[in-house]
Amino acid sequence: AGQANGAISRGKERGPKRRQMATKKSQKRGKQTATGTAAAGNANGSTVQRRPAHQTLKPVLPPGSAVHALYFEAGRDPDSAAENGGEWYPGRIAGCSVHEALDERYGPVRRYNVHFDDGDVGTAIPEHLVFPSVEYDLNLQRDGNDEDSVSSTSGGGDSARFDGVTNVTDESSPDPWAAKVGWWEAEVDERDVCFGLLTDALRARDSEQIRRDGANVARASLGIPGDYDRLYNDVVTIKRNATKAANEEAREASHEYQRKLNERAEQAEAETRAKFQKKCDEEVRREVSEAVSKERKEGREAQSRIRRELEEKHEREMTSLRREHEETLAQHCRDESEQVVERLKPVF
Repeated sequence: AGQANGAISRGKERGPKRRQMATKKSQKRGKQTATGTAAAGNANGSTVQRRPAHQTLKPVLPPGSAVHALYFEAGRDPDSAAENGGEWYPGRIAGCSVHEALDERYGPVRRYNVHFDDGDVGTAIPEHLVFPSVEYDLNLQRDGNDEDSVSSTSGGGDSARFDGVTNVTDESSPDPWAAKVGWWEAEVDERDVCFGLLTDALRARDSEQIRRDGANVARASLGIPGDYDRLYNDVVTIKRNATKAANEEAREASHEYQRKLNERAEQAEAETRAKFQKKCDEEVRREVSEAVSKERKEGREAQSRIRRELEEKHEREMTSLRREHEETLAQHCRDESEQVVERLKPVF
């Protein structure tokens, strides 16, 4: 198991360096803390220590709380065990004993009895070696990054910088919690506010970002994004619904456009058909008219020709008949003349 805090996991090498850098950043901002003021360091760049003005920063873990605590054998110095690769295990708080304060500024000292998940029991474990499990996980992830950034996968699986959150210790204090674990300062509303737990500091920063950016806040910018799964789920749902609505609207618009195109195509086809039909009708009427006119003309010509032929035939027949009549009449006249001559001839 890893260590639960920078000051513990890397001993005296990492903690002061981180505090120096965090302190210099805070000095540049020139801001006052919400619960206390900073004590100035010496001129050669030594660590600047901030001291809270009240005793409420030190967390109190109630019985039943899920924690990670250092396991050490009875009779062994717990701080020595922590600095020399002691193992940390999950468990739950079984009880707590309260002892006289070593530094009145930070309140009484507590020792916890822990029932570890594997069945072992830890007795009188100092409070600076017992961490809520969520706090322990966050500190492990913080220790895995560089000096000025930490990452969190708690509840969300995303890596993020814990911007605006700084670990502060008071190494001059005889209280081990204040000297080795310390508290957290979060930049909230343009001022530094002190918190006993990293989770509280991160949630304060996250709340400020949510208030400032609303649903547009980047998930990677949150310290504990798992707290806002519902927000992101709602945002995803809203975006999905908006996309669905947009798709439905686009589909309806496409259907409407297609319907209008079909109507225009049908109308154009009907108009074309009507024009073509009209043209065909006109051509048929013209052809019929021309055919009728032609037939009529041919009929008239035929009638004229037949009439002419009939007239010519009639004329020929009349001529023939007149000729025959004339011949018959002439013959009759001759016959009559002969008969008359014969009757007039004398008998002698």
